[in-house]
Amino acid sequence: MRSDRQHSSSYYRSTPSSYSQRIKMESLFSKYVKIASVVAAYWTISISMVFVNKYLLSSEDLKLDAPLFITWFQCGVTVIMCVLLSVAGQLLPDYVTFPALKFDPKIMRDTLPLSIVFVCMITFNNLCLKYIGVAFYFVGRSLTTVFNVVSSLSIIGVLFGVMASASVALNAIFTKKILPLVDNNVWRLTLYNNINASFLFLPLMAIFGEIKVVYEFPLLSSVTFWNWMIISGIFGFAIGFVTGLQIQVTSPLTHNISGTAKACAQTVLACIYFREEKTSLWWVSNMVVLAGSGGYTEVKRQEMKQQHQVNVAAAEKQEEILDAMDTKKAPPV
Repeated sequence: MRSDRQHSSSYYRSTPSSYSQRIKMESLFSKYVKIASVVAAYWTISISMVFVNKYLLSSEDLKLDAPLFITWFQCGVTVIMCVLLSVAGQLLPDYVTFPALKFDPKIMRDTLPLSIVFVCMITFNNLCLKYIGVAFYFVGRSLTTVFNVVSSLSIIGVLFGVMASASVALNAIFTKKILPLVDNNVWRLTLYNNINASFLFLPLMAIFGEIKVVYEFPLLSSVTFWNWMIISGIFGFAIGFVTGLQIQVTSPLTHNISGTAKACAQTVLACIYFREEKTSLWWVSNMVVLAGSGGYTEVKRQEMKQQHQVNVAAAEKQEEILDAMDTKKAPPV
């Protein structure tokens, strides 16, 4: 009988440890899935938004020569959607989860540096798209593929791309730094950032003469034009959220690496869609970027796995100590 009790006691002491380890393994798998899902969402939304913006800026059907106005409109749509979702979250809390709107002047001032970098990033992105094609867009955005720049015929487009690349890096750093100020809530950061950006774009639009361009635009009353503008605004709302989310679940460096790999995949899709012919060197440069990004991903995966093993070992050691303490406290049978 005593042997059975000892066996039973040993079983129940080992079971929590095995269960805890299984839960920790599931949490590691869940983290992999979460990061992969966020990165996939960022790629999908970002690539789609690039093509929509390119259509608005350079298509034969529309060709609106006002990139700042387009980005300002996207910021405005983002603010409106945040307000609507916040109201819906208060009226229908069981169906919509969204933080309540709280306009804190101090937080708006604290997020202003991020908003300035954000405005620069989006403006240079759209200016880059205006002067170069989507298939070449990633060249200016990816400083690691500089040997492709030789084939460019638009020096100003490349310069805008380089400035966009620098702005993207700074945006990721500032986002990670400012997230704690809004309780690590990406939605609140998106709201404050786009409110600031909406005001920052207004003087830029006046300086670059885009107000007159928009006023004289022949398709200003076209339903098709505004449908595309609204679509671009929805993508602007989505990209603001998934960008902050990707930086939150990874790091600024990983976000930039993901953006570089995304741009590389994007340019391949553009070549296929527009049926463009490229040289062997062009394809090699794409493979270099993808191979480097893949290598970085594997290194980060190994780091996550090693850290997870350390955490599991520490948890098991703690459970062994607790089991030993319970055994000493248990009355003799």
